[in-house]
Amino acid sequence: MSFYIPYALPHVTLAMVKDTFEAIFDGDVKVNEIMRKDRNTGRDFKRFWITVEGGNIHIDFFTDEIKAAGSAKITYERSKGQDRYWQVKLNIPKTEEPFKPRILKREPAVTTP
Repeated sequence: MSFYIPYALPHVTLAMVKDTFEAIFDGDVKVNEIMRKDRNTGRDFKRFWITVEGGNIHIDFFTDEIKAAGSAKITYERSKGQDRYWQVKLNIPKTEEPFKPRILKREPAVTTP
């Protein structure tokens, strides 16, 4: 099963994500990350893609929760008495239709009065 964390704070590491998913799902976990900049604030953040091979019954429950609500939360640490969590989504690869050559219709000429 493949998951996606669209936003994580910059201090979150591959090891943190891997350890958290392994602890919950008890399976072989592979993680990839990318660092991005928020286009509005300019602050750094990370995105993670997680693949869990094997796993346990929790993975089915978690997947059903995401399908029902669009995302689910996983807590990964506690800071100052507050749980920190990630919003996790299913990673569904985008499929593009293969390009097919075609004839374009001529657009009508634009005339100004």
